[in-house]
Amino acid sequence: MVDRALGLDQTYYETGCPDVSHLITSTMLVGLTIPQITSRLTVDAQTVQSGTAEKVGIFLQSVSYLIVSFIVGFILNARLTGVLLAAVIPSMTLAIISGTTFLDRFSKAAAESTTSASSIAEGAIKAVQVVQAFDAFESLATDHKNHLRHAMRIGMKKAVAGAMLLGSVFFVASVEFRTCGNYNNG
Repeated sequence: MVDRALGLDQTYYETGCPDVSHLITSTMLVGLTIPQITSRLTVDAQTVQSGTAEKVGIFLQSVSYLIVSFIVGFILNARLTGVLLAAVIPSMTLAIISGTTFLDRFSKAAAESTTSASSIAEGAIKAVQVVQAFDAFESLATDHKNHLRHAMRIGMKKAVAGAMLLGSVFFVASVEFRTCGNYNNG
């Protein structure tokens, strides 16, 4: 069963082990309504798609460019390249990891808030007669608006975090460029 689980063989769970499949789906969907499930599936599918779209190719291209640039650097000026290797890699790694951590955190929070808002709206649309009968339009509209405002605030924080990530990458690059100039002049 471990080999099947590690191999992500879904048919095994559907045919050979239906109890585990039922357990997984029942624990994931406890307490969720149909609008929440559809919103969550949509957000998760969009997250997976945006996370993998063309990023593998860009990653491989960037890594190969970095390796080739350091090879050329070691051929032309080994001491300077060694200094840059010791400074650039850790500082860029720190800037990118910390920045993407905040971006991911804000993205998830914004998606959750938007999902809550859309589930409120979808539930109100599906049960419009009940909403009218109990005069719940104002409270549902207020809840929907509050969730959207919360998502907007988180979106602004996400934009600031993205700008800080980009700024920190450019800061590290400019400091390293200045270091190269001082190293060659001194």
